[in-house]
Amino acid sequence: MDFPSLHQAACDVLAAFIAADVRIIAGTDTPARPGIAGHILQQELAEYVRLGMSPWQALRSATNNVARTVEQEDPFGQIEANMRANVVLLLADPLEAIKNLEAIERIVQRGKILGRKQLDRFLKEVTQLVKNANQTH
Repeated sequence: MDFPSLHQAACDVLAAFIAADVRIIAGTDTPARPGIAGHILQQELAEYVRLGMSPWQALRSATNNVARTVEQEDPFGQIEANMRANVVLLLADPLEAIKNLEAIERIVQRGKILGRKQLDRFLKEVTQLVKNANQTH
């Protein structure tokens, strides 16, 4: 069986899970694709929407569903006073279109604010690293 048919088979199974209201956890329930982690997650959530999830359900698969499934001493997946949080601030509402996840204005990670210029620089550096790694293989 070749990759396109394997991918389609996986998508068919995932669409059936979505229709059956199975709790999906982003990062575990879609065929892996090469690329950069954050972009792969954006693509994965878009694929979930294409296969029948609402944008709200797709976002929950990467946030609340993870928090409800993974047991840790420190709770995560919540934004509350005195809680640690990593937050992505968007320019457009992903509930209107899941593609709006790509409109990142800034990120707050471990209390540090990363603005658009810094994120663009990181993306350029990581893209070059991935390109270099792919050329050596």
